[in-house]
Amino acid sequence: MEELKEKFLNLTFEELKLEIIKEENIKKIQEMLNSLKIKSIRPKIILSSFIIYFYPEDVLDNINENKDEELLFNNARDLINYKNKDNNSLFISKLFIFSINFEKWIQEDKKKYSNNLFHVFHNLTVDKMNSDDDEEKKKQIDVCKNVILECAEKIGGSKLKNDINSHKPVVVSNLDIENEYSNAFWDVIKSDFNNKDYSKIITLLKFIKIFISSNSKNSENKYFFSITTIKDKLENNNCSSDEMIILIDKILDLIEEIDDSEEILNLTASYKNKLWENNDFIEGLHNSIDLIKKILINGLNSS
Repeated sequence: MEELKEKFLNLTFEELKLEIIKEENIKKIQEMLNSLKIKSIRPKIILSSFIIYFYPEDVLDNINENKDEELLFNNARDLINYKNKDNNSLFISKLFIFSINFEKWIQEDKKKYSNNLFHVFHNLTVDKMNSDDDEEKKKQIDVCKNVILECAEKIGGSKLKNDINSHKPVVVSNLDIENEYSNAFWDVIKSDFNNKDYSKIITLLKFIKIFISSNSKNSENKYFFSITTIKDKLENNNCSSDEMIILIDKILDLIEEIDDSEEILNLTASYKNKLWENNDFIEGLHNSIDLIKKILINGLNSS
């Protein structure tokens, strides 16, 4: 483990993801497991410990509040940093403990992700029903739904895909959806923010960062802000209102770069004016999420 730790130490997240699936590294872990006479642990599970240890903010939701995730991170840390080569029994126990807790975390993550897929697929189905005669929009929605079904098949096999596809949504109007989305969800976000509960804010910022990282033509844009830094600043009352407004302003700039259609450019200009006039971070976050939602529904602009 020490040799791989040194090898992986200075890699970026994307580089590390590629390294842990390379045959040479899988083979090295398999040889280690064979030497310890362990047959029930897959090498890729042990290699995953490096991702969890080096980049927890990219793979774990909230290590400070989720006890299972904190435990998994600690297991990965203890396993990777173990140096007592004379005590194989203790090392073997660390391998099994990490493997067991990793499998448990994966199952919980799959369950959560599956629920999210149900929710998004349901909303897209409702949006399509409310699209009337807009055939182009319906085609884009079908593309999005197929992507969701592909993701579902990858994480839950054909059963999850069929369950999602056969799910019958309750049809409501676009206005009802928007009222529920705005009045309930964002009221809770604002209340939590005012009460210094930043968990939902952090989740939304993660979503924005993933969207920009996945769709920006400039690879450097994935580093334009750190979730961990923002979280620490918020929780330590060390993040000014101006900093949060500037962050939203930058997010809107990057969304413009991803989709420079006239509709998005006009909306972005309007949202920026409101942002600086009202100096309201939550409103700016809300508008940023709405822009991304619109881009995903309409299909990414190809220009």
